[in-house]
Amino acid sequence: MVRQNKLRILIYCSDANGMGNTSRTLSIATRISEQIDDCAILLLTDLPIIGRYKCPQNMDYVHLPGIARGDRHEYEARNLNIALNNTLTLRHKITKSAIKTFKPDIILIQSNPSDLPHEIEHTFGFVKKRFPETRLIWGLPDILGRPAIIKEEWQQKDVYGMLDRICDEIWVHGVQHIFDATREYDFPESLAQKTTFTGYMSAPNISSERNHRESADIKQDNPYVLVTAGSGTEGYALVSSYLEFLENQVEPLPFSSVIITGPMMASYEKSILMDRAERLPNVTFHRFSKNILQYLKHAELVVCNGGFNLFCEISSYNKHAIFVPGETMHHEHLYRAQVLEDLGLVELISPNILSAGTLGRKVMKVFTMGPAEKKYDMVPRNALEHIVERVQCLNANVQLSLYHSVLR
Repeated sequence: MVRQNKLRILIYCSDANGMGNTSRTLSIATRISEQIDDCAILLLTDLPIIGRYKCPQNMDYVHLPGIARGDRHEYEARNLNIALNNTLTLRHKITKSAIKTFKPDIILIQSNPSDLPHEIEHTFGFVKKRFPETRLIWGLPDILGRPAIIKEEWQQKDVYGMLDRICDEIWVHGVQHIFDATREYDFPESLAQKTTFTGYMSAPNISSERNHRESADIKQDNPYVLVTAGSGTEGYALVSSYLEFLENQVEPLPFSSVIITGPMMASYEKSILMDRAERLPNVTFHRFSKNILQYLKHAELVVCNGGFNLFCEISSYNKHAIFVPGETMHHEHLYRAQVLEDLGLVELISPNILSAGTLGRKVMKVFTMGPAEKKYDMVPRNALEHIVERVQCLNANVQLSLYHSVLR
């Protein structure tokens, strides 16, 4: 018989570009499911490739109609050939119906607050009145972008007010001594008081190098450089520049290369890059790989776009990294890379100077640096533990409140 008093968590996750929010959300849901047996987790996501992910126990998902942000930062329906307003109406009705039926104890939103904040408030604004015991939390990555740009955008879109009106708590997945979002983004006092810094997320323990090489079909014993473009939505320039660096070599390099373009790279771009990679020696090429964490753990060097999740994994496995941000990811990746470079944690190549030459010189320099064992000591990776503790505390408060309401 199914108990009716399970802890119910609804997670709303929107990825207008890329897949970082959903990937981060699944890490959180997995840890909660592992640590809290008596729970039920419902994920609402618009990620088109959600079916490729393994869902944790006690979790299921509902796929929302997708929206995408174009080059001019204008929104449109991702796949449906209908007007944006109609797509937003569908998302609103599906989400609101899920909340009313599922009756969550906790709602966690993982989304960029600048992405259609009025849609979010329109969808979740009824929760405090209809479900007063439900706690609504907004999860944010460590860095959202350049402070001057974020502050102007949040003021124009009333993001500060929206967060204050609907949220009980804000979780920033970072630490203040690396980047204090409350100070840099001028959080009002009421919002700052709701904010908790959880620390960064840790990557899971994975297989030994021998098992990895067997499972990932790496036959060479050479050390290797991993090049990954995250979701792949804007990774073409990075991968193309790296391939050109390889193509220009006269003598053999002291390393092999593993390239993962990302599952959301356009098919025609992937085909062009794959044709070039297949002509080169000692190159393993994937569009998507379930072994990406194994590749990352055993790489000598990681070249990537600088997303939040990749930084958590790189710091977990103590890897040297070169961040090559794309040009249109709302400046989040570029600003994160600049902050981390200033702290001596990563190397940065800005998109405006990216070329085969600049990338190749940086790769050769960093490859010879030796182990990075102590580099990330300043990066606490205890976010998942903190989140579970906070969820348990919130659940205890909810149960106590329900108990008192029964007594009344």
